[in-house]
Amino acid sequence: MKKPSVIIDTALTLAALFFLGCIVMGYFTRNTGSILCTAAVFSLTVTFFTGRLTEKRHMPQKKKRKLDDLMNKFVFSPHDYAYRFTLDALTDKCAVKEENGLILAGGTAFCVRLTGEKVSTAVLAERYAAATQLRAKRLVILSAYGAEQDALETAKLLSTPTAEIWDFCKVYAFFVYLKHPPTETLRLKPTRKKKFGAVFSIALRRENARRYLFSAIVTLLFARFLPYSVFYVVIAAISLVLAILCRLRIAERLSSKHSA
Repeated sequence: MKKPSVIIDTALTLAALFFLGCIVMGYFTRNTGSILCTAAVFSLTVTFFTGRLTEKRHMPQKKKRKLDDLMNKFVFSPHDYAYRFTLDALTDKCAVKEENGLILAGGTAFCVRLTGEKVSTAVLAERYAAATQLRAKRLVILSAYGAEQDALETAKLLSTPTAEIWDFCKVYAFFVYLKHPPTETLRLKPTRKKKFGAVFSIALRRENARRYLFSAIVTLLFARFLPYSVFYVVIAAISLVLAILCRLRIAERLSSKHSA
């Protein structure tokens, strides 16, 4: 169920777009039916696609933040924490055996490397040798940030046993499959933004959308009765654009790309 704030913002967006459509169409025709129909289609279309785009943009971002917080708990904890968590998850699913730093489950040897570094070719070679000695059919290295390019290419060429290097996205999906999803998180403090970036981010916050929408509606009402109405329409259009940018969380997307 959607939050009341989202419903209110959607209703205000619809109203502001409808008023804008009516006033703009009023410059081209005096037919009331044409003005109302065109304004209704315009407002419904823009509101619908804005809402869909907002949900589409927001969900992957929310999921990524959640995965990052879960991953940080493994990365910034002692190695034993990640190893024990993986061991418990596998133990609940099947019989396991521990040898030479590997967890053997069936014919698969799991190597836990949930650290702050990508898996290198040297690590792959050392763990692959250990898996071969244990006669495993498959080596799976669980990592936080995946592997270096040469290590990935090398892993694809290995056959007896085969080798795979998983990033945390695959690791999390694996824990969920084992019905043992991690719940402990560690959220890192966000970096300080530059002055201009901070002002930009504050101006385009999600909660500011309602203010821009109110401003657009009031300005459009004034445009109907005061001279030089075109200037009021332009101001209202700018307010609407800012409101839509707030709803699309443009500031959050740009800041996340910059930090990445």
